[in-house]
Amino acid sequence: MKKALMALSLLFIFSSFAFSQGLGLKSITAKAGVLLPEDPWETGFTLGAKADLGELAENINLVPFVAYWASSYDFSGFGSSSSLDMSNIKLGASARYAVPSVKGLYGEAGVSINFLSIDFPGVTVFGVSSGGASSSSTEFGFVVGGGYQIPLGGMMGVIEAEYNIMELSALEISFGIVFDMAK
Repeated sequence: MKKALMALSLLFIFSSFAFSQGLGLKSITAKAGVLLPEDPWETGFTLGAKADLGELAENINLVPFVAYWASSYDFSGFGSSSSLDMSNIKLGASARYAVPSVKGLYGEAGVSINFLSIDFPGVTVFGVSSGGASSSSTEFGFVVGGGYQIPLGGMMGVIEAEYNIMELSALEISFGIVFDMAK
């Protein structure tokens, strides 16, 4: 819990600093994609949104984000098979560096707070059933990645790859649509 409070405090301070610099909402990106967690977890899905709040420094923008992802782990034992289900709600902010020599290409690095939940199924052994259970934890993490913006008619699309570093690290590969809010 102390890590979560520390991370929330850092995000609040970072956001307060950004708004004091005269930044504002430039764009919102809605994205969806595939999640590739560490073994033994299986490929899952991810949904999320990012908000570009403008430049902190030349070519460096502040980008808060929220995402949800889910994965499962199938296992067998005692003559039956079951599945553990895991989900995560990720909140954070990153600094996005726009590569000046390649229009649309960027790299990002930031911090996140992860609210993980694992659901354990009920099992039946020798005719005796046990109910399912769930467990949750809050973890501080780091995010590194990059993307490329692609013109889509009157809008912009984006392809991103993002690696989430925490106790259970995962790679997210997603496609998104950028909604320009500055117009």
